[in-house]
Amino acid sequence: MRNTGTEPVTRYLIRISVDRYPGEPERSNVHYRQHPLAWE
Repeated sequence: MRNTGTEPVTRYLIRISVDRYPGEPERSNVHYRQHPLAWE
């Protein structure tokens, strides 16, 4: 990341994408509906 502005960057939004079962998106979706991710 490069800051070309005059204000410091204090927040940078990211998206975390996980795939419990690579190649099986429906199975992954079911798993994460039943076991939602949490920061803990």
